[in-house]
Amino acid sequence: MSPEPGYPATRTVTYGRSHALQTISVTPLNTNQDGYWVIYIHGGAWRDPTVTSSAFDNAATILRNSPDLLISGIASISYRLSAHPSHPQDPATTPSNEYRNAKHPDHIRDVEAALAFLQNTYAFGPRYVLVGHSCGATLAFQAVMGAVANHREQSFNGGADDDGVGAERVSMSPGPLPPKLSAHPMAIVGVAGIYDLRRLQDTHRDIGAYREFIEGPLAMT
Repeated sequence: MSPEPGYPATRTVTYGRSHALQTISVTPLNTNQDGYWVIYIHGGAWRDPTVTSSAFDNAATILRNSPDLLISGIASISYRLSAHPSHPQDPATTPSNEYRNAKHPDHIRDVEAALAFLQNTYAFGPRYVLVGHSCGATLAFQAVMGAVANHREQSFNGGADDDGVGAERVSMSPGPLPPKLSAHPMAIVGVAGIYDLRRLQDTHRDIGAYREFIEGPLAMT
């Protein structure tokens, strides 16, 4: 997102060591210290590299141009993606930190780690709203469900002090951040979300595209 006159610059920060997609676009809005953070998780069927954190740019601009809204900050999370047949990569020539081969629960782990990073850095507690589109809505609910159930799929090995190419360090917290929500969001806004994966697969079992994007990233059969 290009900086606008009179607005804080949007920064790209990194929350993990293993992949170039483990970044967050962050815009702190210091004018509303007691407001809410709006945190977006993009869609794209867990695998479309053309759908990125920039999908929230237009909405973020509207929020930034709405001074009456109590918003302290805006963030848009990127996460590791699964392979896409229309966007093939050569594993022999693609750097490992750019190769898209994520499988469930990698996507959830990244979202949890990104939320932990934001919370650790900006300490907004429960004053945030998660917004997710399509599979991003699924990930938003899964992250919170995992926190409510006190359950984690796997540990996270990323760190808050990692510097990535084109990414800026904003937290001096030592060591790795566990993918754990220290506070639940005030609300989750799901846009065209996927909430029953098995039913979606069964309902459209004769449509190959549905089966493909579910079975690939999520290893469902």
